[in-house]
Amino acid sequence: MTSAETLSDDRNVISRSTILILSGVLLTASALSEFDPAEFCVFSSGAIGLIAFLTFEMIAEREANRPALQTAQFSVEQRLSRHVPALAVVSQDAIREQHELLEWLERETRDLHR
Repeated sequence: MTSAETLSDDRNVISRSTILILSGVLLTASALSEFDPAEFCVFSSGAIGLIAFLTFEMIAEREANRPALQTAQFSVEQRLSRHVPALAVVSQDAIREQHELLEWLERETRDLHR
């Protein structure tokens, strides 16, 4: 673990698993009692906590997959550069087609990074 990761972990006030546990307790408590306006607040808090847990989990998974995506993008770019002749005379149509292909590749990989 790097110092940057340690620093970011130290800033967490509450962990994702704690959010999930507390959300489960709130949802269970609201399910076991009468459903009045106060219980609606308890149920809503549990539901919001569950949504927050899923959101944080999704963000953490994306961050964990980011190096793999960058490696894959680099690999694809290297393969593309090997197959595109650098010194050959290329028509304007071929250059435009290659440019469109690279733009498409960037759009596709940009969506994967988010």
